[in-house]
Amino acid sequence: MRAKYRSYPTDGLNAILILVIINFVIFFATLIRSELIYLLGFQPAAFFSRPWTVVTAMFVHAGFWHIFANMLTLYFFGSYFSRLVGRDKFLFVYFAGGIVGNLLFWALASPFAVAVGASGAVFALAGGLVMMRPKLPVIIFPIPPLDYPALHPAGGHRAAAF
Repeated sequence: MRAKYRSYPTDGLNAILILVIINFVIFFATLIRSELIYLLGFQPAAFFSRPWTVVTAMFVHAGFWHIFANMLTLYFFGSYFSRLVGRDKFLFVYFAGGIVGNLLFWALASPFAVAVGASGAVFALAGGLVMMRPKLPVIIFPIPPLDYPALHPAGGHRAAAF
């Protein structure tokens, strides 16, 4: 008898790979030309003159560990989430989360501060995953591997167990 394996769609993983590549290309470009951080980063004072930065800021990162953490988190949350909802909904949540995160930055931060990074987008994926799989066990390194439910009845609603 032939073993049956569950087939996972790969289009969501391809989207994640493309997002990671774009992020690293822009990261290396900012290492060569540091002014790109200010041209592509989101600055509330420049929102009306450069509205595209609400999107481009998601692809700019402040340093190696910043992009490393964002892309690693994108891979882990994104790969699971994209299998649940498919590529198109995954991309919608990713970009909507990044845009909403930058708009919240616009409302709350200093007008001359610059926001960069994919954290809003990545946390939107984490939030979506928590909403769809509230009892999904989360392993938090370096704490010994125990089941830490993403949402626990005693802990209330948390987007991530960090």
